[in-house]
Amino acid sequence: MLNAKFILVLFLALGAMAVDGSLAQTPSEKVVYKAGLAHVPGLMFRNPDGTPGGFPCEILAAAARDEGIELEWVDGTWPELFNKLKAGEIDVLPGTQFSRERAQYLDYLSEGLCAMWGEMYLRKGTSFNGLDDLRNKRIG
Repeated sequence: MLNAKFILVLFLALGAMAVDGSLAQTPSEKVVYKAGLAHVPGLMFRNPDGTPGGFPCEILAAAARDEGIELEWVDGTWPELFNKLKAGEIDVLPGTQFSRERAQYLDYLSEGLCAMWGEMYLRKGTSFNGLDDLRNKRIG
């Protein structure tokens, strides 16, 4: 267990670093993060005025604004942007669904912002056990 003297010294050292600017960020220093803007109609898009639109973009922009963070939006397809994220060329890729592979490169919120769902209707008597059952079938 840490003793009180060590905690006091640590606290004073961190305080001194914050005062001399090593840890502190002055108001004039804007943090700029590159955010991927994958064009997914109905979810994420570029508005006619050039601003990013859609729920994931608006949530990220609001959080960045509250924290004094500036966003630079980078356009591309989702695969292009995911590759840029893995290469460290962008910092955040909003609107990305969870998968184990993606979790190697992304930190996800503990609670999702939205859930997407879909439905599939089958002719009576037709069985369906997975996506392989759709191979060579007509889908409308």
